[in-house]
Amino acid sequence: MNRALSDYKDFGITDFLADDFFIASMRRPGDSTAEFWDAYCSVYPGQRETFEKARHLVLFMKVQPHFPEQEQVNRVWDSIARRRRSQRTVKILKLWSVGAAAACLLVLLLLSGLFRQPPVKTYLLVQAGAGKITSHLLPDGSTALLTAHSSISYDSSDFTRHRVLQSNGEVYFEVQHSHRGTPFTVLAGREKIEVLGTAFLINNRSDTITVALSNGRVRFHYGQNGHIDLLPQDVYAYAPGGAKPVKLTLTADALTQWKEREWAFNSTPLKEIMDILHTYYGYKIAVEDTALLQHRYNGHAATSDISGLIEKLRLIYDLNITTKNDSLILKAGKQF
Repeated sequence: MNRALSDYKDFGITDFLADDFFIASMRRPGDSTAEFWDAYCSVYPGQRETFEKARHLVLFMKVQPHFPEQEQVNRVWDSIARRRRSQRTVKILKLWSVGAAAACLLVLLLLSGLFRQPPVKTYLLVQAGAGKITSHLLPDGSTALLTAHSSISYDSSDFTRHRVLQSNGEVYFEVQHSHRGTPFTVLAGREKIEVLGTAFLINNRSDTITVALSNGRVRFHYGQNGHIDLLPQDVYAYAPGGAKPVKLTLTADALTQWKEREWAFNSTPLKEIMDILHTYYGYKIAVEDTALLQHRYNGHAATSDISGLIEKLRLIYDLNITTKNDSLILKAGKQF
């Protein structure tokens, strides 16, 4: 059956989970289906988050029906045969009773396998709202620190055994070492980051995935079979579908300053500050004169007091800054 991208343009998570083609292509991916879904996310970027959540659920909700092993079935029939040979002289009624009992035993064995209930999975979704930083303690003792508009999701009923979760947005992890040696795996779209005991940042807000390692060990898996091992303070950026990750000149500490609940600006262009206001606080930025964005600012600001930062910028650079609902309009101040 031919599928069109438009067939899925309004799909929600439950719609994806009820679609046989979607489930089959997630569990048994091929080149053609991968191209189909890559094209879908490109044509309908607003559906990417819903698509990824549905894909994550399908991959973690594989349930295989349980049937008794053939050896078990053979043992039951061997038992029946032995009883019948040893009791050939017994009356027909007695033979029938033994056969019936054995048949009932076999039926019970089959039914117990068919109707065995799989373990119940409990998925937990943790989100950080606009302008917020949310700390979440994972079941294995690891910590996730989420910036605004970020989320993680995982199976809380079995997390300590598998230690796998899905990350969206920008999240800083401090990972506890597992005495079992179980790696800690973060899924970011189609890529994954695998660690043992470490502290690192992953940011997949845009079409580029950025991984920054504060300390410890991280292996970044990308593409079909590629991987790269990061050293402490390494920062790599990767565009899914690209050749390989690119090492950036930034340090991990520079990218994770927000976890101290403070913004530190060191000759930072106003353009980058406006990007922060948009990304972390949800402001829609409008600038009357783009030359204003070339101003550079030195200073600190608490992540919880963004209005104080806006007022400082207004006074220092004589700006006319208007905020209304979720919009911020930047103009030059009056010239005297």
